[in-house]
Amino acid sequence: MRPLRIAVVGAGHLGRIHTRLLKPLEDVELIGVVDPIPEARARIAAEFGVPVFEHQEELPADLD
Repeated sequence: MRPLRIAVVGAGHLGRIHTRLLKPLEDVELIGVVDPIPEARARIAAEFGVPVFEHQEELPADLD
């Protein structure tokens, strides 16, 4: 069975918590985090090493 492909929308306080909890899960593929604020995206990318996107339209179409 393939991992669940998901993205986190929002890189604020709760988005950071969701990213921290989802990243290590083996049955989840965290595609990235979406946030319109450049500083928030940079902080999440630096802390967790995940792709970041400015708009949800930039996410791959095959998310679950």
